[in-house]
Amino acid sequence: MKKLITLMFAETILLVAGGVNAALTVLDFGPALPGAPTGYKTILTNQLAGYGVTFSTTDASGVAWLGPTYPWAPARYSILAGDVHNADFGIDPIRVDFSTNVTMASIRGFNGGGDTDTITLKAFNSSDTMVDTMSITSVFDSVGHVATVNAPDISYITFEVSVAGGHGLGFDDLTYESTPIPAPGAILLGSIGVGLVGYLRRQRHI
Repeated sequence: MKKLITLMFAETILLVAGGVNAALTVLDFGPALPGAPTGYKTILTNQLAGYGVTFSTTDASGVAWLGPTYPWAPARYSILAGDVHNADFGIDPIRVDFSTNVTMASIRGFNGGGDTDTITLKAFNSSDTMVDTMSITSVFDSVGHVATVNAPDISYITFEVSVAGGHGLGFDDLTYESTPIPAPGAILLGSIGVGLVGYLRRQRHI
């Protein structure tokens, strides 16, 4: 019984030290974000730097961030690529770079044009190798559909839309999951636990 208690104690130390939970972040681009727009404007890196993400796009107009005055209500406080006044807005890819290692990422796309569109979400590692991808077709409602990618080493993602009717999609609810680096205290505690198990084994207590 004494041996069992000692073993359970040592294992508990290891579990506490290794029990670092993944961090889930959700960006809904709502009015709580710093500098939330009253109409629409281009996203700036420093506006979202505190969330650990950087946005970019190949569209010359940048990533538009729609505010509460945007005419179509479901698209308010969403993002898209390009100029919202152009008929082909939203068809260029948007890239999101993460400041920490990410294991899951998702994005919701939606439109109200009644056409058939396809969201394509891709995940890449730090070597620019695609590690996962997902496409969703027939996105033609204001509620939207979610595309998700999973991999142990996502460095950045891209998402874009191929359209049938000439109009793009709005994107919302960027969600990603990251595994934080254990705090120094957790690392130290884990080392103590490993050392204790080794010591007890040498003393033949377990």
